[in-house]
Amino acid sequence: MNTNSIPESISEERTTNKYNKKNIQKVIDAIKVDGKKRFNMSTFVGKVIDPDFDPINDSAWGREIKQLSLEELTTDLFNCDSVGCIAGFSTAVANDWKNPFLGLNSVTSAKHISDYFEEASNDFLGFNAEEGKNLYYGDHRSVWKYLLYMEDSRFPELELEEDHTFDGGDDDWDDSYYNIDFNSISPRYAVTLLQMLIDDKIALCNDMGMPEYLGESDD
Repeated sequence: MNTNSIPESISEERTTNKYNKKNIQKVIDAIKVDGKKRFNMSTFVGKVIDPDFDPINDSAWGREIKQLSLEELTTDLFNCDSVGCIAGFSTAVANDWKNPFLGLNSVTSAKHISDYFEEASNDFLGFNAEEGKNLYYGDHRSVWKYLLYMEDSRFPELELEEDHTFDGGDDDWDDSYYNIDFNSISPRYAVTLLQMLIDDKIALCNDMGMPEYLGESDD
């Protein structure tokens, strides 16, 4: 871990997060209930296409998935075989598990499906756009990369794609060369990180655009 590339602690004035912690708790509760069958960090909403997947007994996270398009979304945002990431769960909870994007399609819409989920989730959880991207994605300044780089013991099985590692003392953890392997993010890890946001243990984005621990890390 190259501590020289980690920004110094954020301003002393900021010791708490201004996120919507009540709604974050609702997402935590939903993942605790349905995370085994429905959580997969690699898609906003999709379907598992692994032929060996048993939706009753197997966990959905880490499985190969197909992301759904706007046209493929049903009235219920999550149906019997749908899976989704934190933003997918957040959008579903915010809309009582109904699809808020009915009538939209990729031909007439000027935005990608990811934009809709990011905006809906950010509104519900109280994130700005940069905070949301640091949570939902695994590149650049992803909070998941930050946790891996900091060797946080609460996330011992986080991995980078393509078997990459942060080798040596001169690596810039936020370099786009490194991307988190979404298959290494379990429902338990999602719940743990969201709880850290509620407990003011970590911020998704400081004044430099980077995630950072608030106060002392419990690691």
